[in-house]
Amino acid sequence: MRYACYNLLRNQDFMRLSTDHSLLEKICLENIDKTIVIDEIQKIPTLLDEVHYLIEEHKIKFLLTGSSARKLKGQSVNLIVGRFWLAHMLSEKKTEYIL
Repeated sequence: MRYACYNLLRNQDFMRLSTDHSLLEKICLENIDKTIVIDEIQKIPTLLDEVHYLIEEHKIKFLLTGSSARKLKGQSVNLIVGRFWLAHMLSEKKTEYIL
């Protein structure tokens, strides 16, 4: 499986996707054969609407990771109910693993 990865802890990725959500569609259509990985999705909760649209309209596959599900639930954002699989990943060490 091939991936296109974006980490929202990287300032460049965060700035590009937070200022222009429609850029995600362009990225996805340029990488139509890849799974789009977005790490730390909770940093741009409104991006979930764009993800939902791309899943519905273009059947794009996403792998979304983040660490603040409670924060997202409290912000009334699109949680893409019924369109995701949730996995709790625990590390063997105290440090986090990053894609």
